Amino acid sequence: LKDEMANAIIFMKYSAYLRQAVFEQIQWAINELGLNEYFYSFVSPLKFVYAPTGQVILFRGLDDANRTKSIKIAKGYFKIVWFEELSEFDNWEEIRTTLNSVFRKSNEYMQPHFSVFLSYNPPRDPKNWVNIEARYNRPDRLINHSTYLDVPRTWLTDAFIQETEELKKIDERAYRHEYLGEVIGLDGLVYPMFDRTRHVGTLNENERVWSIILGLDEGSINDPTTCIALCVTTEGRIFIPLPFVYDPSIPGHMT
Repeated sequence: LKDEMANAIIFMKYSAYLRQAVFEQIQWAINELGLNEYFYSFVSPLKFVYAPTGQVILFRGLDDANRTKSIKIAKGYFKIVWFEELSEFDNWEEIRTTLNSVFRKSNEYMQPHFSVFLSYNPPRDPKNWVNIEARYNRPDRLINHSTYLDVPRTWLTDAFIQETEELKKIDERAYRHEYLGEVIGLDGLVYPMFDRTRHVGTLNENERVWSIILGLDEGSINDPTTCIALCVTTEGRIFIPLPFVYDPSIPGHMT
């Protein structure tokens, strides 16, 4: 409302979910702000139009990311871009391709300010592309992690609270993922939270090796007699030291 050239566009992975999800959410926000008389809503295609200036809020599914090339607006540029349920998208390349398409339509304006919102529940797998992307320390990025514990109690029903408490008692890991948004790892993995960035490298300044374990796997694909050395440190890390190779041509030699 403060920028007559600003428009907004909201993306979800699948078009079929737009109306029941983000479209209704924006309608709720307009109602809460007391702006109903200023916005017209349309369902084919989904959009809101700000009557005084013609600014728009558009909704698109990325079933085919190439469809973003056909987006046209009569006035201004897309100042606000929102990707809802980010974890449903294929990869960051899909997001970047879409953003580049949207931003190219704004190059006639001198250095416009953009706001890009990425909302999602963190996937369980630490190696999921969404969790990996969130770990990149970009100076232009703000990460906000919120749960049901951070909102006013009046927003929540007694039934909702009861369900959370029951799940916490019977399956704490599921509770931590579904209600606290923690990246808990996949089920069935021997070391579900193993992370190369945390476990592989050099010892910290005050860290010491607590135990050394040698493991022999005769079923290794690369070598029928593979021996692996692991160190458990005083900080509880599984530390993988530099590989060593026995050279039988040199008596007593091991590197």
